[in-house]
Amino acid sequence: MVGRHRKGEFPFTDRSQELARVLKRQRKEVLNISRKELASRAHVAESSIQAIEDGRTREPGLFTVISLAVALDLDLSEMMKSLRGGVPHKRLSGAKAPETPSMKAR
Repeated sequence: MVGRHRKGEFPFTDRSQELARVLKRQRKEVLNISRKELASRAHVAESSIQAIEDGRTREPGLFTVISLAVALDLDLSEMMKSLRGGVPHKRLSGAKAPETPSMKAR
């Protein structure tokens, strides 16, 4: 399947585990709120929160992460720093950037 990774090939495993750890710690230990309460505050499905915390969601959506971080009163810049690191990618062989109108005028 296009866009799918085989088991053991997923490049963001460490990051998703760190995200799960940070979210769960903030929810349980700092704010002492339930998943249901967080779901209400963040407008995110409780099942999505559970899947992220349990490590079943390896690549949660950007807006989901932002909503959860805001609801948990997390500093997004600090959170992003903790998730930093290189992202493995493959260069497309022979791929060219599309021409823009300004490029054609040259």
